[in-house]
Amino acid sequence: DTKAGDIIYRLRATDQDKDYPLVFGATDFGSYVVQLETLPCNIQDSHCSANVYLKRSVAPQQKYTFRLTVTDTSGDTATKQVTLEITDSTTDINVVFPHIPGLIMVPEV
Repeated sequence: DTKAGDIIYRLRATDQDKDYPLVFGATDFGSYVVQLETLPCNIQDSHCSANVYLKRSVAPQQKYTFRLTVTDTSGDTATKQVTLEITDSTTDINVVFPHIPGLIMVPEV
């Protein structure tokens, strides 16, 4: 039911040094499937965010694995591999994400 151009997720990230703003990106196949819109943030904010848009139509039962990156103003980057699994609108969220928290911490390297 989700169409190309729809927001499908919102990412949040923090930086221990508050080297804001943070810039979000998708690498590998991710830039083909999703588009990230980094939202404005500054040192007074507790976190930075990005909207994740579906870039093109996708079919149910497809999986797309790619990496998300977050880069601060000093050039430090954190990377996390993610999998986007396409389901139909009737799939229960607990079936798709059993025992998986909604917040995943990725340490800055």
